[in-house]
Amino acid sequence: MSETVRSLCLSLGGVICVMGTALAAPSKYTVTDLGRGFAYSINDSGQVVGNYDSYDSACMWQEGVRTDLSSMGYRETRAYGINNAGQIVGRAGNRAVLWDQGVAIDLGNLEIGDNGEYAEAMSINSVGQIVGWSYTLHSVPHAFLWENDQIRDLGALPGEPYSNATAINDQGQIVGFSGTGSDNHHAFLYSDVAGWQELDPLGGPRSSAYAISNTGLVAGQSTTSSSIHWTATTWTNGSPMDHGSLGGSEGWFYGINDGGQMVGYKVVGGYGRGVLWEDGFAYDLNDLIQGDNPFPRLDAARDVNSAGQIVGYASLDGDRHAYLLTPVPETIILSLLLDIRPGGDINPVNSKSNGALPVAIYGTGDIDVTQIDLDSLMLEGMSLRERGKSGKLGTFEDINGDSILDLVLHFD
Repeated sequence: MSETVRSLCLSLGGVICVMGTALAAPSKYTVTDLGRGFAYSINDSGQVVGNYDSYDSACMWQEGVRTDLSSMGYRETRAYGINNAGQIVGRAGNRAVLWDQGVAIDLGNLEIGDNGEYAEAMSINSVGQIVGWSYTLHSVPHAFLWENDQIRDLGALPGEPYSNATAINDQGQIVGFSGTGSDNHHAFLYSDVAGWQELDPLGGPRSSAYAISNTGLVAGQSTTSSSIHWTATTWTNGSPMDHGSLGGSEGWFYGINDGGQMVGYKVVGGYGRGVLWEDGFAYDLNDLIQGDNPFPRLDAARDVNSAGQIVGYASLDGDRHAYLLTPVPETIILSLLLDIRPGGDINPVNSKSNGALPVAIYGTGDIDVTQIDLDSLMLEGMSLRERGKSGKLGTFEDINGDSILDLVLHFD
């Protein structure tokens, strides 16, 4: 595994201890209370969207600062998704809405049903394609795709009257659920190229898909042939994988990133608890908080970005609060081989002497010295010296003839 070195503490016996930041996913998080409300989605810049205060006011949080979104004159607004360009989708009143650079755009609806018109936008990808659902004739919901300023009815799985699109990835693959009622619906995968595909459940009558990565991994939940309770589920090329109840009586997945981290929640003692799935294991997020935590319980996790930041909602004083979890870099200790004045005899080191002191750090099969952060390296209070006209702080060469690059530094 490659590490990014932050500092050095040297022992002149030939071994240095390196404190670094592991590139592997961290195991602990700091928590930020975003205030009363719900957080539903986060992009790779750390922008979070959801609802605040009364739960009916759409907003975006960035670095803990909340920005309210235009209500278009409606009392109730919801924000459900955001892409890396900062475009936000949701609902204002009964209209599906795109908020783009602070401007609210009405996306329209499919048809006016018996109960009037109603539509919600749930997800937006990097190219601006938007999915959600809208009433059709007789107020039957259908999944829609909005692109090129047009809203399009996607229909439903064959033989099923209603559908709901919940997420779209950058390849235009859409997931959601379709069925005949709340007790009988099925997860689907749709694209304009492949058309509709029912995602096989785990043997039970119900399944739902809520997230899809850019690698095509689908996350959601399903019932099994032996239980009516929800089981966290993923689908790869249409084939389901049972992830169990995540340590509770039921389990759900709601968010996924391209690294394969998934978030959701489980039910324990009648209450939800946020969950992270990583490297084949389910972790209770309540057990992963480092430092101050204002919340007695993190109820659910709804999304995770490429940096591993997680958003969701928690319980506090009988109310719901939106939260942001940020990974704490893992501090590690490595042992490296150090050679003072490489190629020469053992010499005493006097850090107060004039001139440059050459130091070699040997690469090994486990240590890639090209990943060392040179800007922060110091040796007994000495700083790195730039070498030659190139201004480089260090050079990479095979000092000891083992065909592995070593790092040569000069301190003064």
